[in-house]
Amino acid sequence: MRQRALAPRLIGRQPELAELADALERARSGAGQLLMLAGEAGVGKSRLLREFVRGLAGDAAVTSVVGHCYD
Repeated sequence: MRQRALAPRLIGRQPELAELADALERARSGAGQLLMLAGEAGVGKSRLLREFVRGLAGDAAVTSVVGHCYD
């Protein structure tokens, strides 16, 4: 059986999740938004976005597109 490497709860990222949610609300109101997420490898950038997108599940008004790159 494969064990999950991720903790079941995201801890300590509420301000960042709130900022993403605020940007989404501004976009919904017609103000175009562009967010860039940067940081050192392993600090949780992908996890943060994964959790934010997971929270949007069932919202038909939002389309999530994910890309990946190679080193």
